[in-house]
Amino acid sequence: MWGPSEIDDWIRGTHPSTRRTRGASRNFAAKIAHFRVKLGGASVREVRLALVHAFEAIGFPAVDQRGSRITATGSARRAVAHVHGSVIGSRVVVSIRFEPPTFRSKCKHVLHLLSDRFEVLSVHSKEEGDGLPAKW
Repeated sequence: MWGPSEIDDWIRGTHPSTRRTRGASRNFAAKIAHFRVKLGGASVREVRLALVHAFEAIGFPAVDQRGSRITATGSARRAVAHVHGSVIGSRVVVSIRFEPPTFRSKCKHVLHLLSDRFEVLSVHSKEEGDGLPAKW
């Protein structure tokens, strides 16, 4: 007859993937809730078109454009972007909020797609649960 501790030992020995060590660190990827990019040498119209293509590239196929606001939805996710032109100079500010927060890699992909066509002046992001914006 086997007791509970002997059964547990047998399970741990037979199925090593179920073993957990105490104090093992877990590495969670950073998630971004708010993302802001300042672009130079661009028009608002060009940036809006590039942003729609960038949203499609990161998995937000349904895009709704109304005024300065672009809403992109995925399965259970949503991204809301505001695109504003500067009064002085040819600068454009793109501000994106992700609900729920998305992985940093998706923001990097959007940044890469925008930087291919436009000059990136500054990038700021706000990580999930973080109070202060981080400069990239």
